[in-house]
Amino acid sequence: MGGFVTRKADSSLSANPWAERSGRPSGLLPAIAAVVSAESLRRMQQLSESFIVLEARINRLSSSAQQGAANYRALINLASTTGSTLRDTTRLWETLTLTLREFGGTDAQVLGLTETLQKIGAIGGTSAEEMSNALRQFGQALSSGVLRAEEFNSIMEQMPELARQIAAGLGIPFSKLRQAMLDGELTATKVLSAIQSRTDEVNTEFEKMPRTTTQAFNALVNQAGAALAELDKMLGLSRAIAKSLDNWAGAARRAGGNLTDQEKLNELVAERVQLQERMSNTRWKLGRDEVAEAERLVELNQQIFLLQQKRIKEQKAEAAGQTPIQGPNDGGPEAKKALETLREQSELAKLAGEERAKLAARQKLGKNALPEQIAKAEEYAVAIYRAEEAQKALTKATNASESAAKKAARERAQGEQENIRILQDLQEQMIQVGMTGGDLAARQAEMSLNQWATPEQIARVRDLARSLWELEQQKVNKELLAQVDPIAAEQIGFQTELENLRKLNEAKEMEDARYRELKEQAEEAHEERMRALQEERFKQQAIGNEILMNSLDHLQQSATSAFTGLLTGASNSTDVIRELAGAILNEAVGAVVKLGIQQVKSIVMGQSAAMAATAAGVAQGGALASAYAPAAVAASI
Repeated sequence: MGGFVTRKADSSLSANPWAERSGRPSGLLPAIAAVVSAESLRRMQQLSESFIVLEARINRLSSSAQQGAANYRALINLASTTGSTLRDTTRLWETLTLTLREFGGTDAQVLGLTETLQKIGAIGGTSAEEMSNALRQFGQALSSGVLRAEEFNSIMEQMPELARQIAAGLGIPFSKLRQAMLDGELTATKVLSAIQSRTDEVNTEFEKMPRTTTQAFNALVNQAGAALAELDKMLGLSRAIAKSLDNWAGAARRAGGNLTDQEKLNELVAERVQLQERMSNTRWKLGRDEVAEAERLVELNQQIFLLQQKRIKEQKAEAAGQTPIQGPNDGGPEAKKALETLREQSELAKLAGEERAKLAARQKLGKNALPEQIAKAEEYAVAIYRAEEAQKALTKATNASESAAKKAARERAQGEQENIRILQDLQEQMIQVGMTGGDLAARQAEMSLNQWATPEQIARVRDLARSLWELEQQKVNKELLAQVDPIAAEQIGFQTELENLRKLNEAKEMEDARYRELKEQAEEAHEERMRALQEERFKQQAIGNEILMNSLDHLQQSATSAFTGLLTGASNSTDVIRELAGAILNEAVGAVVKLGIQQVKSIVMGQSAAMAATAAGVAQGGALASAYAPAAVAASI
């Protein structure tokens, strides 16, 4: 065991001669790993930051934030497909965007042309640098509106495949392309149309090309950079690093006494605010610390006032066109640069439209630009401005058209739905018109269900609705019967009274003895009322019934009076019989007279139907007279 360990240690030492020379192998490798890791992190951060900048450039030329995000993702996929870097793809896309907007090109057309041009470079075996240079010259030619000799030569030297594709798209021999250029026939419109016409052929040839390691590596970098950029934006790493670097730079300038007046003023104001908050939150007492803070506050106010007065003097001198006299501390070159930038911005703020674009172009060139450079820059600036305004107008018109179309489609859909609903309602009303009673109630209950009701649920609802309607109808029928039939009304009222008594008894609001007493009274009263109602109904069935019942009532009264006289001795039996017979005869004669008077009234009123009724009445009177004849004879005796 000991020998193996010794040999292993010796072997490891001999295998690492650097360790023998350095004497400290354990500290070097971690240091190298740390350097490599730091360098990798730095490169990853730079990659993500570059993609964030590219995305910002793409958003700047896009019509909206949403369209910018779509263009950014499309360019990443396009660059990965063609094996180009996102930087070169974005640069080409920017040039084509500014140019094609003048001709009313869409985002899709710009992306398609960008893809075709990069595929043409890959088909021709053009290197990345050569393709970048050639496409830059091609973009300049498009911006000027015509392909001239300088741009044509650059394309022929660095990307000849593009020239061949243009010739094929124009339908001319490749050897005649230079002469067409010299004749000024290769305008931007013709060249772009020729390239677009070759899109299918270019795609077919590109698919036949093998994928190179450079293209695959660029695709990997594109996707990784996009992912890192998204992560960076979520975490804010680049912003945090940039802010930290700015703070370090400010600290370095502060330590060297190179702060600008604005930076000094910002620091003094921040310190004054903090000091005032601390003094307001601390209970005041006249101590050493409080006196020092008060003195510091006065000093800060004086320094802030001096810096503000200095700035006012400089602004007045600039407004008068004079160069401000600098004292011992003039703020340094950064202050001068900031002031110059503010002056240029103030001049731009006074202008608008093309004049503003021209001034911005002149400011970018600087004071040493030549007149022809200034003229060219103004020309470019105006072209860019017009292209952007045209794109804005196109976007606005497109959005307005899309909005109007969507609104019209939405209103049309709503109208169609409303028409369908109205037709369905009318159809349902037509169905329900022929229904009555329980069928109508069942149908209405079925229509109250939603569209997901099952057949069992529909059948159950229909049965319940029909039963409910029958119960309601029974209640309505009872109420109608009570209105037209007094006997039925008495029966319903009696049943209601008994039900109320029962409920009170069950609720213990009434004792059992009292309940039975009231129930008996209600039954007796009900029987009495029923007897009276039945007699009244019997009287109304026929006039003879009325006469008979009235005679019986009168006979009852007369009999009572006669028998009372007989018992008291005031009358004898003969008188009693005569009085009873007289009462019967009086009722008979009165009935006949009543019938006769009624018939006379009917005749006077001219009712022909009453004549038949009179005959019937006379016949009935004769019958009654015959019936009462024995009584009359007895009375005469």
